[in-house]
Amino acid sequence: RDLKRTAYEPRAPRTMGFEELSAKLEAVGQAHVLEHWESLSDEEKDLLERQIYDIDSVVGLQTLRPMFDEALAMNDLQREGEIEGPPEEWTAYADGRNPDDELRWEGLGMELIAQGKCAACVLAGGMGTRLGTSFPKGMLGSSEVEEKFLPSQKSLFQIYAERILAMQRRAQKHAGLEEEP
Repeated sequence: RDLKRTAYEPRAPRTMGFEELSAKLEAVGQAHVLEHWESLSDEEKDLLERQIYDIDSVVGLQTLRPMFDEALAMNDLQREGEIEGPPEEWTAYADGRNPDDELRWEGLGMELIAQGKCAACVLAGGMGTRLGTSFPKGMLGSSEVEEKFLPSQKSLFQIYAERILAMQRRAQKHAGLEEEP
């Protein structure tokens, strides 16, 4: 693992040792975080300690337990059916029942895409072990994997990227903008 590639940049220098960390985490029911402490490199220990320090200084470790308890309670309420959805008049469907609304929503969506106010997230969906590969399924067909998967010889990730790019171009054209992504 290359810890230098992480997007997280801790603010604090390493100041606590295992004993202090353990006591702090034990007090909030999170001692399991240090379960594999001994198997970490010094660099990993340093990063973990600084992350815990940052969480403690920004949010406060003592607030974690009530937050977790509240989240679990809300989950239990939802499972018991005590949480209701929004009123019917607040909901709308893109199922062909109201083409005028759907056209308006599409136009609004295109404007937001053209303005760069939308994001796309493509998840791999796990490893392709059932398909006989150790790579994420989204990589099948890519040159890195060197296994043919789709007739187009493209990976699923490439197909999604191309679809996103095509949608961006369509939105730019819809908005009358010259720039292309």
